Amino acid sequence: GTHVGTVAGAPFLSQRSQAITVEQLLALNEEIRALARAGIPLDKGLRALGGDLPGRLGRLAQSLSGRLERGEGLLEALDASSNSFPAAYRAIVSAGLRAGRLPIALESISSSIRQTTELRRTLIVAIAYPFLLVGVATALFVFSAFHTMPVIRSLFGLLDVAPPAWYDWSS
Repeated sequence: GTHVGTVAGAPFLSQRSQAITVEQLLALNEEIRALARAGIPLDKGLRALGGDLPGRLGRLAQSLSGRLERGEGLLEALDASSNSFPAAYRAIVSAGLRAGRLPIALESISSSIRQTTELRRTLIVAIAYPFLLVGVATALFVFSAFHTMPVIRSLFGLLDVAPPAWYDWSS
């Protein structure tokens, strides 16, 4: 079924078996943007790119190139691979094509993906920091409880002083 994945490294709003990661989407989007901006025919540029890219991303570029070479438009080629590309991506490409400003639309996609990825990293750090502090505090407490308390207890014995009731929990 369709699902929403996480931002970095995880499947991005796509079919589970055919999902494209955010990094892959960004890389392919950047290449298509560069080709469109340079005026290089997408079918030829994607064909060359497909040979240079590894794995799934290379196969996807080759597939898009093949569809473009058969006379399909970019939007039709993306729609044919709809299980690989998010609907939002296809909608922005469609709007860019209709407006005649595809490179600008693709740049906005890249910018949004970068901002989302950076936000995710920031949130992970912001969430991890309190857990790290709790972990350090717990480690210090455990160290204190099992290493320093017996020393203090023996000190009470050496001084011949009765330890407080709350302190004698571990005897």
